[in-house]
Amino acid sequence: MNGSEYDAELEVLGSCMASPDAAAEAAVLLTVEDFARESHRAMFAAICRLVAEGMDTGPVALSAELGSKPVRLLDIADRARPHAIVTTCGIVRREAATRRADAALRNALTSLRDGEAASDVLHALATLPEVRSVVATVADMCEVLTGEWTQKRETVSLSEWGKRARFGELFLIGARPGVGKSALASQFAVEWAARHLRVRLYSYEMRPSDWLERLAAHTTGVGLERIEDGLDADYLAAVRKGLTGEWARFLEVVDCSRMTFDALLADMRAFSRHGGRVVIVDYLQLAVEQTYEDVTAASRRLKLAALAADLLVVAVSQLSRRPARDDGSTRAPSLSDLRQSGALEQDADTVMLLHTYEADDTKVREAWRRDGYALTYDTPPTPEAPWAIYKRLGHVEFAKVRRGVRERIPAWFDGSEMRWTPVDRMGGAL
Repeated sequence: MNGSEYDAELEVLGSCMASPDAAAEAAVLLTVEDFARESHRAMFAAICRLVAEGMDTGPVALSAELGSKPVRLLDIADRARPHAIVTTCGIVRREAATRRADAALRNALTSLRDGEAASDVLHALATLPEVRSVVATVADMCEVLTGEWTQKRETVSLSEWGKRARFGELFLIGARPGVGKSALASQFAVEWAARHLRVRLYSYEMRPSDWLERLAAHTTGVGLERIEDGLDADYLAAVRKGLTGEWARFLEVVDCSRMTFDALLADMRAFSRHGGRVVIVDYLQLAVEQTYEDVTAASRRLKLAALAADLLVVAVSQLSRRPARDDGSTRAPSLSDLRQSGALEQDADTVMLLHTYEADDTKVREAWRRDGYALTYDTPPTPEAPWAIYKRLGHVEFAKVRRGVRERIPAWFDGSEMRWTPVDRMGGAL
């Protein structure tokens, strides 16, 4: 951080403390991300909150908002030049743009070294956005937008679950370990690829070969345990046929073991420019350092990337392992269980939470039946039906739906075939 940049940031902060009008002006001209220092970002974020609430932004009020001693704030207030707030905000903005450009160039070099085409990298640099607020009257927006409302929106259907998602949205699948979140993600991937949507699956947790086994189990019904034991010629032929169907040309798997999060975002942009429509990230907490700040930043950047590239971004998220009842059993997850960051819930347009019940689920089955669901697979495994051991009763909860109804749907999770199947009210699984 150079001296002029540092001085400009302090002058803006000091001017905001000296003059409510200067604070209001700065809140429009700048964003928190325009400040280079984390401490300056925290101060400006607090100033923006005070401005939004119509409160005083002086050193005493700001100190109370930050929960810190006012000594340093008084020193910063001495640098105030409220009459020059527009000029100093302009300096902070230019320095911020320089930092973003510098970061973009470094990311571009990384992408080139990782093998991305030079034309894609240059296009990404040429379209680097400068994010600013846009002010428009409702009348102006009405003139521009209402014509679009006569057209049917392009959406992605979740056919078995009665829900739809839009391109440009962030879709979150959350579950505790071993509950089948990757299985549902691969299930969606195959469904959308079968509709000729180009899907790219970024895998931080598993090797591509592991994903191929799960896709084989899901698309052919040849269970993972049989693949583990080795396939005979007939089963191998069935698997090869299932994995070379037309859908398989539209689904790509990327090994992300050595991919940084910045490289992931760059690759997503390139994928979109070449006709990509859906991105799946498995799983989010492995893509970045598992701290509150890093996961929060990653969540926000994924959301902005979805909007900028007009992609549907499906992020798989790990939930806490901890039991939630005194007897040690595990309760159904809720939005508060999203690990490390409340921003995941805030940024996502749709949140699906997965849960499977304990081995003794008699009371749960009785409750679902009273609600009109006809549960099948009640008989224990037999030599004729060994698959029954792998089916567990659970539910898929749409805990957040930006455009739709929140609901909890009973479902079977088949750990052998990597499949979630909703239960129908009219007689068995759909």
